[in-house]
Amino acid sequence: MDMVNCIQRAIDFIEDNINHELKPETIASQALMSAFHFQRLFSIVCNIPLGEYIRNRRLSLAGNDIVTTDEKIIDIALKYGYESPESFSRAFSKFHGVSPMMARNQKRHINLFAKISVKSILGGNSNMVNYPRYSLGFNVARNDKEILEVFDFYQKAFGAKKLAEFVPYNTHIHIIMEINGIQVLLNQDKDWTNEKRHSGGLWSYDNDDDLRRTIDVLSQDAINVETHSWEHWPINAIIIDKYGVEWLLHNNRTE
Repeated sequence: MDMVNCIQRAIDFIEDNINHELKPETIASQALMSAFHFQRLFSIVCNIPLGEYIRNRRLSLAGNDIVTTDEKIIDIALKYGYESPESFSRAFSKFHGVSPMMARNQKRHINLFAKISVKSILGGNSNMVNYPRYSLGFNVARNDKEILEVFDFYQKAFGAKKLAEFVPYNTHIHIIMEINGIQVLLNQDKDWTNEKRHSGGLWSYDNDDDLRRTIDVLSQDAINVETHSWEHWPINAIIIDKYGVEWLLHNNRTE
């Protein structure tokens, strides 16, 4: 089972058990991972911490129940894991912008937070796949010289292709590069430091040699490098490169 399906299976498990206690260890077991690695991976891929995702789903469902049913508010609070009406009301008001009673009495609009479908935010299969498959933007340089160095770095790491180099409104150089069909904008920020982190997403490789080469390049002067060997993904790395971009890379295994 590949990593995408493992994450989705864990999300499906959350949905099926949303009214019950959900421990990170139990959820992670659905993805064949430790709780630590699953929570780290979930945040990178889904762009939201696991606990916040569960909380938002419960509050979204609770809001729908309040507006569309006559179920007692206290019963709805208990159903979604809140031990007191006060704690539920605080969380509900923060999420929806209105109190539970106001939402029911006025049939007010509530905020919806849909179940995540990993395949809808991740790309298809290829030798090297960047997830999620939408344009990324990194502010990773302070001047024109540095931004050219950044492009050269990612060209070595991923074989990036330069699509455009331009200077809008007489400001400074911008570069749009393409990595396996993904357009990435490299921008400048005069106050840039590598503490301003960006998510580079999840990358999956069919070719182990290409994966090792990418890991080697990204690891040069990296802020942090973690390498792991998981049962289904023997080659696995989480790297915050020298420009503050966090990449999760692994080899594809479908068995």
